[in-house]
Amino acid sequence: MTRNHKRMCCGNVTINNNLINGPGNIIVPTAPTAPTSPTSPTPPVPPTCGRVYVANEGSRNLSVIDLTTGEDLGTIGLNGEPFATYYNPFTGLINVVNSFSQTIDVVDPVTNQVIATYRPTTGASFPTNIVYDPEQNIYYLTTTRSGILLLDGTTYQQVGAITGVGITTPYDIARDPETNYFYVTDAGTNTVSIIDNNTVIGQIVVGPTPTQITIDSINRKAYVSVQGANIVSIIDLTTNTVVDQISFPNETHRTALDPTTNTAYIVVNDGTLAVVDGTTNEVLDVIPVGRAPRAVAISPATRLAYVSNNFDNTVSVIDLDTNTVIATLPVGSRPYGLTIYEFPCE
Repeated sequence: MTRNHKRMCCGNVTINNNLINGPGNIIVPTAPTAPTSPTSPTPPVPPTCGRVYVANEGSRNLSVIDLTTGEDLGTIGLNGEPFATYYNPFTGLINVVNSFSQTIDVVDPVTNQVIATYRPTTGASFPTNIVYDPEQNIYYLTTTRSGILLLDGTTYQQVGAITGVGITTPYDIARDPETNYFYVTDAGTNTVSIIDNNTVIGQIVVGPTPTQITIDSINRKAYVSVQGANIVSIIDLTTNTVVDQISFPNETHRTALDPTTNTAYIVVNDGTLAVVDGTTNEVLDVIPVGRAPRAVAISPATRLAYVSNNFDNTVSVIDLDTNTVIATLPVGSRPYGLTIYEFPCE
């Protein structure tokens, strides 16, 4: 037991530490610990709001849907037949590829208005998708008859093109943000080409008629729909080799990824959405949607998925926690591509 010793009025008090603590152990009392300030609570993460943009090829417009409520927010008229939509996180704008009119509409998701329409200078014969390279400030525009067109990231004017082996019928393109490599499917061959700084540096054999490709940069994989064999080929992005293939009863289309659960959601043309374990590549569930589904987009924050049903003119809304369709929303004619735009709720 530690005691406080004070100098007294009439002499000195001698402390024999040997009696108190044993030979040689002199304990110096420490000052009492000051009370710690209370830790500020972590501010809550604001809930996610947003909108879903559905490309209606037959209606020449975008349907706009509230991300959380499913409310119909109207349509945005376009200058062509939309096939694909791409949200550019670096510019905050949505690019809409109009295949038959060979144009690109740029939509501001804040105002829900088309702010510009561009046509590549040499023409883009049946453009199918577009993606942005932030390092060069250019867009890669895949066209099934004109190769890959390089567009200025500000003016959208053509500044070059990539053609040659493996780029004869480019259908889809995706960027790996870890390496800034671009992976291009060629529907006329059985390959995926790898592009670095506008140069094809390699090719991967994936199977007949590869179409859509989706990059999982976190788990270093790519999912490729191989419509000629009713499979999805999985590429290891570290080795750039096919490491697995998943068979389906019908051709597959777009894949969307939930990085929080390492789950892939694959659109199958038989009217289903397949739920695939990203670790084992096993099909965990099959969710019935509408006829001829074409694309899927998911919001991990709201735990919702949206699937465009091309023959039904609808969008299926899926609860990702229960893998069930919770709503079927009417949209325009022949819906195809989907894009989700998210922002913090006010």
